[in-house]
Amino acid sequence: MTKVLLDTDKAAVIGAVSGATITDAGTPASDDKVLIQDTSDSDNLKYVNVSDLPGGTVDVVSNVATARIIGRTTAGSGDSEELTAAATRTLLNVEDGATADQDLSALAPIANPTFTGEIGIGSVNVSETELGILEGLTATTAELNILDGVTATTAEINYVDGVTSNVQTQLDAKLTATAYDDATAAEVNTGTSTAKYVSPDSLEGSKYGVRTIVRDVIAHDADQATGTSLGGDFVMPIGGTVIEVGLTVSTAGTTGVGTYDIHKNGTTILSTKITVDSGEKTSRTAATDSVISVAAVAEGDIYTFDIDGVQTTEAKGAQFFIKIRE
Repeated sequence: MTKVLLDTDKAAVIGAVSGATITDAGTPASDDKVLIQDTSDSDNLKYVNVSDLPGGTVDVVSNVATARIIGRTTAGSGDSEELTAAATRTLLNVEDGATADQDLSALAPIANPTFTGEIGIGSVNVSETELGILEGLTATTAELNILDGVTATTAEINYVDGVTSNVQTQLDAKLTATAYDDATAAEVNTGTSTAKYVSPDSLEGSKYGVRTIVRDVIAHDADQATGTSLGGDFVMPIGGTVIEVGLTVSTAGTTGVGTYDIHKNGTTILSTKITVDSGEKTSRTAATDSVISVAAVAEGDIYTFDIDGVQTTEAKGAQFFIKIRE
């Protein structure tokens, strides 16, 4: 065992060192000598180099190479070691080039940051693709604030997935397209379209806006005879526009033409009267159509029915009809 003499042992060894001056060692070099008491050799005093001391070396903090720090990376306890910058970074688990007090702008510019993977916002991870949806967005802050407080689910928001233009513009285009246009009265009558809408005008112009008034003025088995206000006055229960008038008989007359008229409040509504040809039972087959000159009708108007002329062999029965579009 080797015992290094301490400062308290100076007086004891003064006489043993001829011509030497005992002072503080300061910082010894590896080839400097030190006086030791070797307990393994009858406590004899010996001079030895610093480098020959037990353990091989003595750590001297002031004798450290440039750009090194004292530490230890070797497993287990032992002597200190000079650590390089790379070894120190490994020990501290920091990357090369790390700078103290560095903010986000030094890693990714605020103006045009570049990220990869996903960005976590609270409990939600947003992917690069999802963020790309916002690229080129022209919505104003006020428009974006409409989303504040929205409770729609992801599935509900995805209803607009694939929309590439203004939704209102697309709806307007659909409404102006022929396939989605206002149905005509004829189309309402046939009911062939499944996409068009029915406006009040087209409904009124269709058969569904028309009512037919029927008035019997001669019994079905009685011969016709000329006369006015046959069957008495008829008070109109609806208002609208007269679009067609006519007459049918139960038994056709022969030879000549039967002639018939309709009056509203005492004035004829026909510029060309209703006729039924010989051998025919309805005015619909007449050679000459009737012409309506007064089409307007109001609820409460009084209508009367006349037979102005009969055939040589009189027809039996007389039933007038008036079609009114309300």
